[in-house]
Amino acid sequence: MGAEGREKQVAMDTNPSRRAMLQGAAASVLAAAGTAVGAAAPALAALPGRPYPTTGRETTLSRPYPLHEFRGVWVATVLNIDWPSRPGLTIAEQQAELTYLCKLAGYRGYNAVLLQVRAAGDRLYRSSLGEPWSRYLTGTLGRDPGWDPLEWAIREAGRWGLQLHAWVNPFRVAMDTSLSSLYPGSYAARNPGHTYAYGGRRYLDPGLLAVRRYVRSVLAEIAGRYRVAGIHLDDYFYPYPVPGTPIPDGAAYAAYGGGLTLGDWRRENIRRFVRDAGPDIHALNPRAAFSISPFGIWRHLTSSPLGSATSGLQAYDDLYVDTRRWLKSQYADLFVPQLYWQLGHPTADYSVLARWWNEAARDTRTQLAFGEAVYKMGSAGWTDPNELRNHVTLTRSLSRMDGNGFYNASAMKANVLGGSSRVSSTHYTRRALPLRMPWLGSTGPEAPAFTRVTAGTAGVRLEWTVPAAGVPAAWLALWRRPAVSTDVPRLPSTAEHLALVRAGAPGAGTWTDATAVRGQRYWYILQSFSQNATGSVAGSAIMTTA
Repeated sequence: MGAEGREKQVAMDTNPSRRAMLQGAAASVLAAAGTAVGAAAPALAALPGRPYPTTGRETTLSRPYPLHEFRGVWVATVLNIDWPSRPGLTIAEQQAELTYLCKLAGYRGYNAVLLQVRAAGDRLYRSSLGEPWSRYLTGTLGRDPGWDPLEWAIREAGRWGLQLHAWVNPFRVAMDTSLSSLYPGSYAARNPGHTYAYGGRRYLDPGLLAVRRYVRSVLAEIAGRYRVAGIHLDDYFYPYPVPGTPIPDGAAYAAYGGGLTLGDWRRENIRRFVRDAGPDIHALNPRAAFSISPFGIWRHLTSSPLGSATSGLQAYDDLYVDTRRWLKSQYADLFVPQLYWQLGHPTADYSVLARWWNEAARDTRTQLAFGEAVYKMGSAGWTDPNELRNHVTLTRSLSRMDGNGFYNASAMKANVLGGSSRVSSTHYTRRALPLRMPWLGSTGPEAPAFTRVTAGTAGVRLEWTVPAAGVPAAWLALWRRPAVSTDVPRLPSTAEHLALVRAGAPGAGTWTDATAVRGQRYWYILQSFSQNATGSVAGSAIMTTA
């Protein structure tokens, strides 16, 4: 991933075609319920304290307050970059550290955590494939930490209104080159001929079909065993080039090259892996998003007329990944290219690359967000406190953009120059729901219903129930707005008045609005959303005076 590195040198959607697709999916659901898109709920002189169903959807859109947006933060475990802070902490200490990162991300207005669960042929989850527990947990490769970090992290992230995406490094199996360091019984140890050493690391060889199938089984196991929001791959497929050192995959090329050039053969190996990984994941977890965070430059104009006005490393030529083709082919549900350069960079201007990717994503359903280099704040060229804020401003001005991801959690926490908090105070003053991906499931959960509202000295206490039947309610969204009318409001289409996003659960729920102004009359509106952010056809509304 981006800065693991020291290994590298390195809104909302207004696209007419895709928005029409999303609205069309919503229209079909509403039509089935006998409700026209944008139709007002029945005009009622509502009584305070009485819950009312509401099915009409507002049509107002808001760029400052998008209802759906990707706001992710990467949490790197390799070399203990972000979490845990060091190996050998107690379970309670590890959990406390992750709680703090999730709480901070929620406070800053983020809605997704990309937790690295496989950094180098290891794991932070229970598995039956023979891969070892990560040394970054206990200090010893293969030692059982005594708990399931991924399972716990999914629940903890949800407590703070965050999705949890399982981030996997697919082909790296060791942070050194020694075969003796491979864990006995692991795939790499059983098949040392399926690995090669390069640049001080050891990798599985993607040129071998058996390797690609095995790594796909790793992704599928996570998707099938855990209720993750998605499976996320970073930019490490073939390793970043070491000048003057060729990748030692000549034997595999000689056996399986099939007449292709070496570069085309490598690109085809990775293309097939990525193409097949998505269906594997969706077969076991149909609503889980498959996402990729590739290096931010596909090709330069000097290499291809379709390239960008940039120079330097190229994903296509130097890393052997045809990421533009992946995007056009819709292999992934979400692309988060790493645009780890500042505005005005002399060879890779953020603005140039942002516009290039925006154009490349035209006429695809794939969601697009930009990876942001928070870790560079304060370094050469990154001295403007508003740099990241300006990136998000630009992102939201582009027709195909759906958000931003921020590398990394430690940098978010350090908040150098206030760069991270400026993004939040400018752009994330309201929470946002996860991105809509109707192709992963267009049926929403059953509608929740308010059951009681009570105004007291501690605030306004709201109680509700969420049906257990049907599609699970992964998220609940609750809006609070001044009651300027007694007419039952429609379901909101923006986050302007969004007061709460919380993980959904069947049964009774409650929340106290401690910021309600005494004597002010409010409408509260509640709606459920599925894992892929398909909303319930109906919601519930209740009016009260604080």
